[in-house]
Amino acid sequence: MKSDPHFTLLFSMVIIGMMWTAPLSAQVAEGKEIVTLPGDGRVQELVLNSQVVTTVTFPSPVTLVTGYGMVLNAEAAQALVNAEKQSVVISPEMVMKPVTIVHYAQASPDTLALRGVRPGTPCYLTVRCTTTVFLFKLTFGDMANLAVVMQDPAASIANPVREVKITEVAKTRTVFSSAELVGILSKARQREFLQTVNPGIYSGWRERRGVAMMSSHGNIVSTITELQQWPQKDALVLRARVQNKGAKDIRFKPVDTKVRVGDRSYAVQLADSSGVVPAGQTTLLDVVLQGNSLGGKEHLSIENDFALEIAEDHSSPPPNDLLPPPQPLLPTVEYKHASRNDPPPQVFYEGRNVLMPEDPIDRVAPLPNLYPGN
Repeated sequence: MKSDPHFTLLFSMVIIGMMWTAPLSAQVAEGKEIVTLPGDGRVQELVLNSQVVTTVTFPSPVTLVTGYGMVLNAEAAQALVNAEKQSVVISPEMVMKPVTIVHYAQASPDTLALRGVRPGTPCYLTVRCTTTVFLFKLTFGDMANLAVVMQDPAASIANPVREVKITEVAKTRTVFSSAELVGILSKARQREFLQTVNPGIYSGWRERRGVAMMSSHGNIVSTITELQQWPQKDALVLRARVQNKGAKDIRFKPVDTKVRVGDRSYAVQLADSSGVVPAGQTTLLDVVLQGNSLGGKEHLSIENDFALEIAEDHSSPPPNDLLPPPQPLLPTVEYKHASRNDPPPQVFYEGRNVLMPEDPIDRVAPLPNLYPGN
């Protein structure tokens, strides 16, 4: 009857193991019978012994196994022992220290079976799987793992386990810039025109037009009519109309406007409005949200239902000789597709009607007189 070569190999390795009297206490590492190690290029240390066969499974088929101390059979192990003894005779400088001898076999295309058969200095093993290289430090010990699974290098890189420093956290925070906020608002207002000229500057932007998200506080009724989002900057622009349903003028502080989303309320980073709504009239309000109060990304979805929280300002208005009145970037009305046949719009500034030119081309936002006495 023909003998089984695998049985002969294992029997030979058992005989070699007995030659170096492996410790009888060798056993499996309790609680760590199977472990997963990252394939991030670092040298991974494995403990082997003669009583346990440790399998190492790789993410792809093994194409190369090499390392001083790695043997395939009893003859290779004996040849390594003889080479160590011969080095003493040849030259003292070439003396080889006894290395941990490891018997290995390829159990499947992606799995190696390892067993330590003699203790010694660490055996360094290199395994290549196509273009990926895995490195190991193999030592002889009493506690060995039964199975080791190597992670794919891509998975190790995508989810690194490391300490995040305070300086790194600070770099990821949103740095608020007044110039950038004004630029974001300006791009949102001019989008209808600029996008036809240079669509690339709005790459990644999203918008919702024709909405009517209404909220009220006393006689103040605010209606969001347009939303624009710049995800790369975590910026959200809300364009709205603020209506006064009361019988007297209402003042509010645009910068104190809050944006409510569900049960959360957000302070705005930039608000543009005159801050005055004449009785029975409507004024415009634009606000910009960017990040959160802690400097992180808020990632608000443009599909949310938003509401503006505007509180009436009951404090006395500043006198014109000390502080100028609010200087809005917006006119108090919105001109839409005016033609020569349309009558001039009614524009109110500081409660007074400002006459507009008959020709739409000549109609511009009124400039406030900061010094009425001059």
